[in-house]
Amino acid sequence: MIDPVRVRPTFVVLVSILLGLLLVAGATAARQRQVRLTISITGHGGVRLSNGRQVGCGVASCKRTVLVRAGSRITLKAMPARLWAFSSWTGACRGTKPTCTLRVRRSTIVTEKLLPPGSTSANPIPLGDSLAFGDGWVFRVVSVSIDATAQLVATGGNTPPPPGAQYTMLNVTATYTGGGYSSFSGDAGGHRLSVIGSHNFAYGPCYQQLPPPPFDFYKDVYSGQTIGGNVCFRIATNDADSLALNSEFYDERTHSERTVWFALR
Repeated sequence: MIDPVRVRPTFVVLVSILLGLLLVAGATAARQRQVRLTISITGHGGVRLSNGRQVGCGVASCKRTVLVRAGSRITLKAMPARLWAFSSWTGACRGTKPTCTLRVRRSTIVTEKLLPPGSTSANPIPLGDSLAFGDGWVFRVVSVSIDATAQLVATGGNTPPPPGAQYTMLNVTATYTGGGYSSFSGDAGGHRLSVIGSHNFAYGPCYQQLPPPPFDFYKDVYSGQTIGGNVCFRIATNDADSLALNSEFYDERTHSERTVWFALR
């Protein structure tokens, strides 16, 4: 005959063990539960995660999804492709700093926006590289003479710049690839060139006699033709070490005004 006094404590012990195992299993499952972190990338580049993962996008836009442990704290670092620049985060991340830290408790979406080459003075088109504008022109800065004062003063009797100023001269080319004909700056919405330094002042082209050939902003050019020549700017000498070329134009593809930057060093 079974002694009921002995059975009861044994039953209680077994139940306690089972409950303990269930609690441990539940806690382990909660710790190991994974959720989706979706990273949407606009532009060329990627994102590096603090857990060692890295996702990337080699096309105009893409989405990548990774699994992370629920409740984990993740730091995301923007990784723009060469000559691209980080712009901002949206979604679960916000702001314009290239890193963002968030705790992922449930399925989460983060969007990284990247800017194409030439969009800012921080990621200009490299000296000597060409860029196809959205209005049918391909433009290139061939060479730069940051201080061309002596050369310009000796050409055609140009007057010296005032104290604290100097002449800068660029040699550029522009090829028209659109239909019919056009001029680089003669049409409505044509290109407007300026050089800008660290003091954020825009210097427009100067009207001096230039070594031949001068760049003809207003010459009609048919599709496939190229114009090239020199352009000068009178700048403050204390801006000489930080100059970049800025081109403003109307982009027919996006129907908006655009600004493109070119490096001068």
